[in-house]
Amino acid sequence: MWRHRHRYRHRSVLSLSLTVLCSFCLRTAEGWDLPTPAPGCTTSAVDNRNQNVDGTIPTEFGYCTQMASFELNNNDITGPIPTQLGLVTKLNKFGVFNNDLEEQIPTQLGLLTGLNTGALAYSNRHTGKLPSELGMLTVYTQYFTFHGNMLTGKIPTQLGQLTALTNQFRLFDNDFTSAIPSELGAITALTASFELQQSGVSYEIPTELGRLTRVTNSGYLHENDLCGDIPSEVYAMVEAEPDCWSITNGNNLGQACCEVMDGLSCDPDPTSVPVPAPTSLPIPAPTKVPVPAPTQVPIPAPSPLPTTHPSPLPSPNPTAAPSPLPTTPKPTANPTPAPSPWPSPVPSPVPSPIPASVPTPVPSPVPTLAPQPAPTPLPSPAPSSVPLSAPSPVPSPRPSPLPTTPSPSANPIPAP
Repeated sequence: MWRHRHRYRHRSVLSLSLTVLCSFCLRTAEGWDLPTPAPGCTTSAVDNRNQNVDGTIPTEFGYCTQMASFELNNNDITGPIPTQLGLVTKLNKFGVFNNDLEEQIPTQLGLLTGLNTGALAYSNRHTGKLPSELGMLTVYTQYFTFHGNMLTGKIPTQLGQLTALTNQFRLFDNDFTSAIPSELGAITALTASFELQQSGVSYEIPTELGRLTRVTNSGYLHENDLCGDIPSEVYAMVEAEPDCWSITNGNNLGQACCEVMDGLSCDPDPTSVPVPAPTSLPIPAPTKVPVPAPTQVPIPAPSPLPTTHPSPLPSPNPTAAPSPLPTTPKPTANPTPAPSPWPSPVPSPVPSPIPASVPTPVPSPVPTLAPQPAPTPLPSPAPSSVPLSAPSPVPSPRPSPLPTTPSPSANPIPAP
């Protein structure tokens, strides 16, 4: 198969950038080596294009988690692309094309979901399969280019999820062994360069490619093993832009695939039942790439629950004396007072004690009325020490201001 490899190299050691990471590059007999970043790397960009850099890409670039741009294009770098670059999730521009990089393209590049441009990794010596995880780059807009390698296997159907891509879808000059995925017809925003020439694709052209009507620069499918009839949708697209599309040269279009491809039979299988093709093929989501977990995952301590403190009791005012609690005075034994014909102006629930020689009368309940001014008491002679005798008749009765109910068992109150 015809193969070409464009190597646009512009050697200029004197133009070495001193503003980014390569200001610390190590000079060798043949060129420059990349430095080895340390843990905690704060580099925001690596731009060492056309700098005669050789050696390998250190895996320690995975420490530079704040890096937004990583470009090592047009150098002599060898070895693989480190899988640790999948940890630099803030990258939005990535390009390592036109080097001598080898081995498989790491699936961890699918973790760089913020990538939107960079030309990726064309014109190297990558082998193996194109990772289906690259379909996770759903915001990628320019230069999805892996041409000029030695990739094999099938073109992933998940690449149909690159619906934001507008400029350059290039997988030509590889060794794929599959048909063109019909899911690629979903990249309808593409306006320039849909190129699969000399890529090893075979079988029929899918009808869904007729949806790429915005491609007006280069639509190349020549020099492959395509066969069968050209779908009417694709034919109409080619007729609309004849200077853009190149399809027929170097293919077997117009011939049945069973006639030109080994292992296919042109005899229909009578036992097979034709299954109608769905109108739109579902695009399976790519498997998320597991990132190696650290040896020990720090577990944050649980946050302490807030402790509810009781509200402090109000402290007594030091200047104010506490109010004494009310107490009920206990009755005391007073000497026998002289009997008074009038009730006491201050009501008292406890009656005054009566001399032992007089039977204890049952006290009459005193109504709780507002205190009245006491009348002027009649002069009473001093009590005699002579034993009490029968009471003298009370002179003309005077109505009492406070009626009292006499007790039937009480003795008449002696006259003063």
